[in-house]
Amino acid sequence: EVRLPTGVEGGRLGEVFASDVLDSEALAHAAEWPALLGSRQAPSATELAHALAAGGSFLYHGPGSLLSAALTPQQLAPLDLRACAGCLLFDAQESSLSSRRIAREANAKDAARLALEEPHATAALLSLGGVRTVVLHHWAAAPAERHAALTALLGQLGEGKTAGEAVRARHELQQPEESPPPGGGANPDVERPPSSLLLYGLPHYRMV
Repeated sequence: EVRLPTGVEGGRLGEVFASDVLDSEALAHAAEWPALLGSRQAPSATELAHALAAGGSFLYHGPGSLLSAALTPQQLAPLDLRACAGCLLFDAQESSLSSRRIAREANAKDAARLALEEPHATAALLSLGGVRTVVLHHWAAAPAERHAALTALLGQLGEGKTAGEAVRARHELQQPEESPPPGGGANPDVERPPSSLLLYGLPHYRMV
């Protein structure tokens, strides 16, 4: 069983997600997946927490990070997530509208809270809760680019590839949208991966 909470702005992303993923013939049983589409109603913290804890897999597709949306680190930390084999986060989608909103929200948070919203901290909290495989991005991209990355990865998982194989294939493609933003303060002596999509935990997760 796959739970698919989808946070969206203005509903358009939810509509495209329903068309390209839930109604796709490339993914077996996708039409039967329980989905929380933001085009209908923004998922609440309770709904997100239940989807994480109850589903065999969890997918989030929307602006901002999962933990800057309705679900907070404090709400995530105590959850028993041992039933969740894989968590796929295609968040950190930035448009001009979402960037301004996220910046306003960030100004109201302290440094500790912002640190817990970082991708590596999110992966750590999910892993500590019991999730065996976490796939997420380490820097932001435009919604259309992130959606293309999602459909590509789901297509490979739908073909029977493991999460590790699908992420490796993404790295080999070296998509232009995956280049880190300029001026990000990165150390030029540290080699970056060709893709911001990284896997934490067990690589043999398969979507069922």
